[in-house]
Amino acid sequence: MGKICLRDAFRRSAQLPEELECHIMRKRQLCIDATVSIIASLRAQQKTYESRWLQGRGTREQKSAALELVGLYNLASAADRMASYTITGRSEGASDIGAQTDMQFERAIEAFERARSLDLLDVGILLHAAAKQLIANSVRTAVRGANSLTQRFANYLVNRPHNPIFELLPPQRAALAEEGLISTARRSIVVNLPTSSGKTLIAEFSILQAINDLGSSKGFVAYIAPTRALVNQISAKLRHDFGELGLRVERLSPALEFDSIEAAILDAESAENAEPPVNVLVCTPEKFDLLMRRDDIRDKLGVLALVVVDEAHNVGGSDDRAIKLELLLAMLNREHRDARFLLLTPFIKNAKEVATWLDQVNYQDYSIAADWVPNDRVVGLALPPRDKAKRGKLLEDIRFRTLHTPRRTLFVDEVVTLPGVSPLLELTESVSKTAVNRLAVATTQVLSTRGPTVLLCGRVDATWDAAKTLAMYFDNLGEQSNTRRALAARFVEYELGKDFPLADYINVGVAVHHSGLPEEVAQFIELLFSERQLHTLCSTTTLAQGVNFPISNLVLATISQPYKSKMDYSEFWNIAGRVGRVDQEAVGVVALASSTQEQQTKHEQFVSEALENLASRLLAMAQKLYDERALKGLRDFVWQPEWSAFAQFITHTFRRVGPVKFADELELILRGTLGYKALRENNTVLARHLLIQTQQYAQGFASDMGAVKLVDSTGFSIESVRRALSDLAQVHAPESLLSGSLLFNGKNRTLKEVMGILLKIPEIRENLEFGKGSDGSKLAFMVADWVNGRPIPDIAKEYFEGETDVEKITECMRNVKKISTSASWGLASLISMKFGTSLESMSDEQRREAANVPSMALYGVNRDSAIALRSAGVPRNAALGLAARSSLGQGGSVYRLREELKGSHETWAIALGKQRGADYHQVWSMLEGV
Repeated sequence: MGKICLRDAFRRSAQLPEELECHIMRKRQLCIDATVSIIASLRAQQKTYESRWLQGRGTREQKSAALELVGLYNLASAADRMASYTITGRSEGASDIGAQTDMQFERAIEAFERARSLDLLDVGILLHAAAKQLIANSVRTAVRGANSLTQRFANYLVNRPHNPIFELLPPQRAALAEEGLISTARRSIVVNLPTSSGKTLIAEFSILQAINDLGSSKGFVAYIAPTRALVNQISAKLRHDFGELGLRVERLSPALEFDSIEAAILDAESAENAEPPVNVLVCTPEKFDLLMRRDDIRDKLGVLALVVVDEAHNVGGSDDRAIKLELLLAMLNREHRDARFLLLTPFIKNAKEVATWLDQVNYQDYSIAADWVPNDRVVGLALPPRDKAKRGKLLEDIRFRTLHTPRRTLFVDEVVTLPGVSPLLELTESVSKTAVNRLAVATTQVLSTRGPTVLLCGRVDATWDAAKTLAMYFDNLGEQSNTRRALAARFVEYELGKDFPLADYINVGVAVHHSGLPEEVAQFIELLFSERQLHTLCSTTTLAQGVNFPISNLVLATISQPYKSKMDYSEFWNIAGRVGRVDQEAVGVVALASSTQEQQTKHEQFVSEALENLASRLLAMAQKLYDERALKGLRDFVWQPEWSAFAQFITHTFRRVGPVKFADELELILRGTLGYKALRENNTVLARHLLIQTQQYAQGFASDMGAVKLVDSTGFSIESVRRALSDLAQVHAPESLLSGSLLFNGKNRTLKEVMGILLKIPEIRENLEFGKGSDGSKLAFMVADWVNGRPIPDIAKEYFEGETDVEKITECMRNVKKISTSASWGLASLISMKFGTSLESMSDEQRREAANVPSMALYGVNRDSAIALRSAGVPRNAALGLAARSSLGQGGSVYRLREELKGSHETWAIALGKQRGADYHQVWSMLEGV
């Protein structure tokens, strides 16, 4: 430190708590040990400099100077104690940090008063208030009195090497500490907080509480996420965070079947597997619904302790998945009375109503304003020039008109000019007044200098056009690649071909994100963007469902969506809420590109829309059923996916309670749904009609209990089961369904016939259709090519249309994702229908082979070991190579395989080639968080 002025040094130390609060709130890598180190250094230098410094003062000044030093000593001691408490949870061997710091600050303030040092007195008073807030926000304060598992987790959060968390955000502190969610025994909890306010950490503490409450009982926690991407993201995070605690986190594939790999996961403690039990299971609602209907599988996991539902506002969605989620929760609530529920949602007005739905007595809701953000954010319109456009004149700047700011402290002129539109974009003023996509690209280019920027496009092809233009601009600027970008570019080439342009875009910091990318490529793009290795992302609304990374700027080219008139409130704020994150210093900007006056008016109205109640999809369904009562009954609607979900719910309940009790308990069963509860309160006529129709629908169940049982094992309605059973009787050589090598050999007649059957099943038909004139034969050939490892570019050229290879590959991947999931589901269901209990009499090897057939269709591989590798998160091309040229995955245990993969660098290199193997291993490690 040298001969630093002692008083200045103490001033610096006294400022540390204030700086600490600022830095921790922004999650910087500030080493709190530096506080202790500086103060220790000052103590050592006190002996050398204190007397000399005081003697250098005049007689009149010595007393005041000494008092100032006493005050500064106390401030330094307070900082030292707070640093110790933040890291260890204790200071001076005790946890009464509030009393300790109060004593130090009061002594300091008294000394400054006696010294008549007004400037230091002000500093002392302000720092005392800041210290109180720091202590209140501390993770250590929040977990005082909590169980040992929670205490260990808090210790991990504070001491982890990357992104340690020393204190909670205001919503987290209020929910966990003030509302008591960290140790609550409430059975039904709704956490209604805006995007970016830290709901996942709240969920983690709740999970630990539930696991602790299990004690010595066998049980698990279910974490339900709406999308495959979010399932992967959450499972990786929980596995990383809970690994230090010795907890096992596993994810399940979205496929509605259970292969031998997943069966081993779910029966981890069996003598055959001898693995640690699964503590947390992460999956989609549909997968968990199927799991909880399968008594033979569910019971192996033990007690269901807690159900965490991420993006729970999807219960009120407009698609058929909404009713599926609602009915799943109703089923769990009825059949698992000891289970607790934690619903995480950013946008519902009636959180209390939703919480009381699952438990009318033992509930709790916690909500704060929907536009709370830990940083400032401005929402406005990106506009073309006000004046009449000059012919041929290039656009030079963007006008930005503010519509919304969340803080009164943030003042922005109503209209500001954003200069710097590049002439490379070749956008004229006249075109900017009509072509909103090009105006959005220009706005993205201008804002990108401020930080990570997302351009939200209405269509997939628009993302490619925008990325091409922006990549050209950044390339012209001399944007350089780096190690991470180069790795991502090579990965894209391995997956999609050497000439695929995304690789070039990534090298200059630009990427796309949409449903037409392989899952692992999309995940890797998300990861690089979160690490700020990419600065510009052109995306569709695939980002809406919880993908977690910081955004400085969001530009919307449209508020419309394919097959929908426009985004709803929650979809918009779910994306816009990612702008203005806690680790950003600049004001976040959300810009809605508006070329015409009509667009301006529409966007103004859209931003001003209010938060709405979460309404059950069952309300609209019941209304439609009533409106068409003269012509149709419930049986006429079950071909629709949403009514199929309702029919399956009723059929499952019929099987559980039995024919004798069903009639008496039906109304109680319906009362367990959020929708029927609302109907009874607001429209008894509709409620009564739905009850009668349901009674009539179930009348024939008792005479066909075999089909009723198949509803639970397949996820199809009883009508679909009956039709499929009839069609299966005509299938040639159905035994081929039990062997992947036979079924997918490319010449198998059985595959063509069963694909034809699946195309008739309402629940999956839409997802299996592609191109023009899809039929069982064409679908069978494509699925066989996919399973046998044919590269995506080749499949795209063979089966999909488009003017360019990019269009063909994009359309191919978009369809392959849907087809692989639905074909897997369909094959598993047909095997269950055709062979049923006869599977139990087969050998273990035969049962394993049959169970893995659907997963071959899901993952696009043709070996059991490759299925294991894919289950462990290995990309398809790498899994094919590793399975063919190594023994990895042959044990069938994902738990052990994951450990083997970590240290198998040489195996990857031998199987895939030196560079390719090293790249794939690094990509896998990053995606899995290992």
